[in-house]
Amino acid sequence: MTNSHDDSKKDFYINEDGNTVFTKEFHLRRGYCCESGCLHCPFGFNEKADDDSSNIPLELRKQDLNEEVSDEDLAEYYLKDFE
Repeated sequence: MTNSHDDSKKDFYINEDGNTVFTKEFHLRRGYCCESGCLHCPFGFNEKADDDSSNIPLELRKQDLNEEVSDEDLAEYYLKDFE
């Protein structure tokens, strides 16, 4: 059976520890940094830098601090089309 899903357009993958890992392309499409220290962060976020010394422009930082979405919720959202 051939998978018609284009792997070059993946938003995330599940690593060997079972964690959801978002791709650089996903982060760029989202358009801002979540400041979570993501493995493929294209915005240059450094967990050890405090907010004043961060090199991420303010407009690319978290958009809404009150809205949290878990990895499980995001994975469920993206995987629903493959069930």
